[in-house]
Amino acid sequence: MAVLLIAHLVVQHLVLDHEADQTVIFHEDYSRAVADLRQLGIGPPCLIKGEQYIPIAFDAGCASAPDAATALAAGDHIAVLEYSGQYPPRYAARWVRHRLPGTGVLRPTAYLPAR
Repeated sequence: MAVLLIAHLVVQHLVLDHEADQTVIFHEDYSRAVADLRQLGIGPPCLIKGEQYIPIAFDAGCASAPDAATALAAGDHIAVLEYSGQYPPRYAARWVRHRLPGTGVLRPTAYLPAR
């Protein structure tokens, strides 16, 4: 029984280490995405929508919402994030596409309204 308990604890420790490492990698990507968005002029007050939008919006000091069209009417800075190879929502189809080069794992593409 003791051997099984020790084996179980070892496996759980390996899983925990892996998950913690992945969390650190994703948080570094969130910070890099925020830095890239800042270079594109996205800063508070702003709204970020799309893939991984909640943690990136939080790090950027922006709002995150499912309805980006409302933010456009309000005049906020807005960015829609999609993974590379995916298409933006219909309302953002003609927006300017920007690859966020600082990210490693996420590799999102930001779509911003033409200014």
